Amino acid sequence: MKAAWIHSRYPEWDIAYTFYTKSLYGQIQTNITRFYRWWAGGDPDWTKIKILHGWGGKEVAGLYSSVSRQMNRPSRTFREAQNVFTYKENNELLGNCCRELRESSEPVPELYDAILIDEAQDFHFDFYKLCLDLLREPKRLIWAYDEVQSLESLNIPTTIDIFGTYADGSPIVNLEGEYANGEISKDVILYHCYRTPRPILVAAHIFGMGLLRSQGAVQFIPTREGWEEIGYEVISGNFTVGEKVSIRRPEANSPNLLEKIAGVKNLIQCKSFSSVPDELDWVAQQIHKNISEDELKPEEIVVISLDPKRMRPNFDDLQVLLLNLGIKSVRIVS
Repeated sequence: MKAAWIHSRYPEWDIAYTFYTKSLYGQIQTNITRFYRWWAGGDPDWTKIKILHGWGGKEVAGLYSSVSRQMNRPSRTFREAQNVFTYKENNELLGNCCRELRESSEPVPELYDAILIDEAQDFHFDFYKLCLDLLREPKRLIWAYDEVQSLESLNIPTTIDIFGTYADGSPIVNLEGEYANGEISKDVILYHCYRTPRPILVAAHIFGMGLLRSQGAVQFIPTREGWEEIGYEVISGNFTVGEKVSIRRPEANSPNLLEKIAGVKNLIQCKSFSSVPDELDWVAQQIHKNISEDELKPEEIVVISLDPKRMRPNFDDLQVLLLNLGIKSVRIVS
């Protein structure tokens, strides 16, 4: 919505919307188009607002790859980056590629008037720095950061962590306080989650952090303020080792009607099967039901595998089952 609003208000600006997960490209384009039609009517000018995957690929335009071409430098693929740099996490590989561009003899060109970073928690600091370099003054960089979706950490880095400081110690990027009009904070915490029903969000936090794991949590938010900032209430207990703490997510912070319409037990199901073929057949039949009876659009359905060893053969078999039901699907490996 913010990208569409900026484009409608300042159609002469060059705007980049960049993100981490390749499979989101179509959804992002659809939403920007929808909101732009709401604000201005008609369709966006895609020569002025560009949707760029952070890295890019053979079929998806990327911020890093497009800048590499602009600077007449080779754009490293993921595999090439693995061979050049000591293998690290995916975001660090991209960060190394961005640092390589920034440290080259040719200066990074200022190509954009505004850049919006989605899924910012999954990007390396050097990606942020490249984005800042790509901006014309006054350096309009906007990023959305969800620490609970981070692949690396539950901590939100400060702007000093990301961008550093000037020689006098002042931050290069400062999010303290408000903008000049005194009405809009530079840093906004979003307590409400409109998209995901409350039972699903709570379950995702439980599993994602391993809160009920017998050996202890895999990740944890160790302060009352941290839980409150993501929309929870602390009912009892203090965050000290060995003490039990009770937290609750109020309905006001998850105003999604599906919880009341469908009921908690229908939103989350847990099933077991005697064999993998039985499981895949059930999944295929449920997808068919979602499309033919529940009136869901195929592009609104995602199947996620948690078994990396069996993911490819399982998805191959599932695609065959779906084709037999007249449903085409796309497999994406992130």
